[in-house]
Amino acid sequence: MGRSGGLWLLWQDDIDAEIISFSKNLIHLQVNQNGAFRRWNLFCVYGPPNRQERGEFWHSLSIYAQQVDGPKCFIGNFNAISSVREKFGGDQSLNGTITPFNNFTRDNHLLDLGFSGPAFTGTNGRQMQPLIRQRLDRVVASPDWCLMFENSGVLHLPRLSSDHSPIILNMCRSIPRNPPSYKFEAYWCNHPDFLKVVLESWNINISGDLMDAADNISITSVPSTDTIWKVVKNMNPFGSPGPDGFPVIFYKKSWSAVGDDIVKFIQEIFT
Repeated sequence: MGRSGGLWLLWQDDIDAEIISFSKNLIHLQVNQNGAFRRWNLFCVYGPPNRQERGEFWHSLSIYAQQVDGPKCFIGNFNAISSVREKFGGDQSLNGTITPFNNFTRDNHLLDLGFSGPAFTGTNGRQMQPLIRQRLDRVVASPDWCLMFENSGVLHLPRLSSDHSPIILNMCRSIPRNPPSYKFEAYWCNHPDFLKVVLESWNINISGDLMDAADNISITSVPSTDTIWKVVKNMNPFGSPGPDGFPVIFYKKSWSAVGDDIVKFIQEIFT
């Protein structure tokens, strides 16, 4: 390929993979995996650098891909952009490479996996005008592949000595997830089965609001039930909820069901 690029594909010995076909612009690899992830197809792509060859390449690849069964993932230097938003500098009008590439992704129902990192992966190497930067490297995949690897993600690395940025496809990301937050809606108190549900599911977890109620009882002896209820009743019903998500109105409306637990909790603070 000289200085115009090409394809290398390497994999570790413990990966069960088979080369199905290859050319100067495409390597089709079939990957066999155990467990939940079954067999799938990896297409390593090097889009033709010659503009006149790109339309025919994407048309031929589309026909070939539609004859392949199973989940599909395409990765590499596509030498194509999907819109002018993926290009900085140079001619901003639509060019002949956009439509053939978009036809390819549309006809094969492929999804762009997006990316993290720098927006552009290719440059013409100029330091000043006419500097051109484009998103030429990417990963697209079929919907069934995306479902197989639902936590996958693409990272654009900084460009070093090459005119292209390396990209990494991580198919097994560990995504930290915050526990789901709970929000109590005040209008639930008006539901006819409100107290019934509270009685069936109440599990004492005193919120910060009722800790404030204990703080507002300015006595040193153990407060009575009436004193505690008076303080709760005078609190703002729609103030910010405590860590458990319950605002004061919940405790006011469900006092007949939860009041004994609340009183016991607060009285223990003073003992």
